[in-house]
Amino acid sequence: MRRSAMIASHPWTLLITLVEEPDSLGCTVTIQALTVDGDTADHWQVRFDRVDDGLHAMEMDYGIGPGEWLELE
Repeated sequence: MRRSAMIASHPWTLLITLVEEPDSLGCTVTIQALTVDGDTADHWQVRFDRVDDGLHAMEMDYGIGPGEWLELE
């Protein structure tokens, strides 16, 4: 399953995608910083051993609550 959330601000917008790993309990979170022109200014990935840990980290670090994720698959 993939989930996505967006945090719009100025001058950056963060696009955050959480992808659950099919053969484990873990997930990978990709964070992409977009400019006002829609270009990628920076991006990075973080891997978590458990999906719950990834969701908790995104809530603590970026304020993304359970109702703010859009399920993509």
